Amino acid sequence: MKKQFLKLTMAIIALPVLFSLTSCDKDSDTKNTTPVTELGKATIKGNIAGDLDLTNGTLTEGMEGITVTMVINNQDLVSNYTQWWWGGSATGYRTYTATTDAQGNYTADVEVGSKPVNVQVYTPYIVNANQKNELGSTNSATFYNNTSSQIGLNLFKGQTYTQNYEYRSNITPEMGKMTLKGDIRFRNDLCVSGDAQFAPVPANTKLLIEWSDDWGRFKQITVPVDAAGKYELAIESYSNSKGFWVRGVQFSADRKTNPGSGCTTFNNYPYTLFGGGQAYVSINKGEVTVRNYDYQ
Repeated sequence: MKKQFLKLTMAIIALPVLFSLTSCDKDSDTKNTTPVTELGKATIKGNIAGDLDLTNGTLTEGMEGITVTMVINNQDLVSNYTQWWWGGSATGYRTYTATTDAQGNYTADVEVGSKPVNVQVYTPYIVNANQKNELGSTNSATFYNNTSSQIGLNLFKGQTYTQNYEYRSNITPEMGKMTLKGDIRFRNDLCVSGDAQFAPVPANTKLLIEWSDDWGRFKQITVPVDAAGKYELAIESYSNSKGFWVRGVQFSADRKTNPGSGCTTFNNYPYTLFGGGQAYVSINKGEVTVRNYDYQ
């Protein structure tokens, strides 16, 4: 009888111990604190373009040297969010960067686990870059991010995502190109008749072209005339049309004349643009307008 009582007592004592061991193992299975060890990659790439050339009417010039920053939460790289609660090893973030090349292209790989990863992509809101003006001179200009300086993406392992950006020196409606060009002659030989009296002006003769830009600011550009007597000015504008004043800079050169007693040459004769030294022209967006002018 004592032996039977002893066996029963030991069995009763052992049950809680067995139950306790069994329930501890089950609870451990739900805590899965093991990070995903086989991380894959997702690729983010794209192009960053800005209006670096004010003479071509496009916004497609690639911007070099802009940094793109990508940030992911380490929680997205573990198989179970309870990792953060129990071990704390899934806190913090991972950062990746890429820099645009000479064509404005960038590419970067970010790590992805067994579930999609949220990637926050950051680009500067304001950047300074060299900008070509109407006559080809280069000056520093301020550009603004016209896309978004922060974009959120959800990416899967093996996925490639393209994200392009556009920067503008002024965030306004669509821009177009206006071009004014033509021939400049001077009447330097009155000993002959008709068009033979005219010749291309000397190289580097100057025209002053004036207008108001899209924000009402006065603009004046000195446009040189080449050796063939040709000039050209191209600008970008958001306006549908714009008016320009063309003013000729006076210069001196020889002039042949025939007052009735034989052909005579006058040295350093002062030439002025015909029409009082100036002319007005209106140009529509997208147009190439040809205007020829003569010096008398």
